Amino acid sequence: MTDRIRSEFERWATDREFPDLTHNLGRYNRAVVRWMWEAWQAQNERVADKAAALERAHNRQTGLLKQCHEIDARRDAAVAQAAALAAEVERLNAIISRLSVEGQDAVEM
Repeated sequence: MTDRIRSEFERWATDREFPDLTHNLGRYNRAVVRWMWEAWQAQNERVADKAAALERAHNRQTGLLKQCHEIDARRDAAVAQAAALAAEVERLNAIISRLSVEGQDAVEM
């Protein structure tokens, strides 16, 4: 990864026509280029950390969204079951009312 970062840095510095990008034993010869390289590395680390944090936040948000969908599905199923139970109660109340009326008719006879 450092090689990729170094090549990006050197490409950027070359595009801006820095005169001396020579290095010895992994250190740039000019102090200003060394400082820029250190800043470039630090910035790249911050970007990588932010990308990782964004990935974690995305995964968390995706998990929460999945949980919401599951809760909505369970709630819809519970509402449908409650409606079915209410219809059954209505049917049973109608039967009880009809039997009550028939029972009163039988008593009156």
